[in-house]
Amino acid sequence: MISYLDQAQVASSDPLEVPMAAFAFTVSTGKRGRPRIEMGPNTLATALGLSSKTRISKIAKCSACTLRRRELDYKIGTPESNQLEH
Repeated sequence: MISYLDQAQVASSDPLEVPMAAFAFTVSTGKRGRPRIEMGPNTLATALGLSSKTRISKIAKCSACTLRRRELDYKIGTPESNQLEH
């Protein structure tokens, strides 16, 4: 039984063979400042249904305010429901 547990530990620590899909990506606008962070509207809506903006922002490597702006851009929810979570 111990050998099976050891094998399972090694198998679970192997890296993924398929790379993970990008949740958010940067788009160079050609203007001054930081590049724009984009994400798909369906992906964003699904993520917001599953977790908080602060947690999603860590995964997407952007601020919760950026998520709120994209949410407003894609007309997901209402402005009142887009308050930052503390």
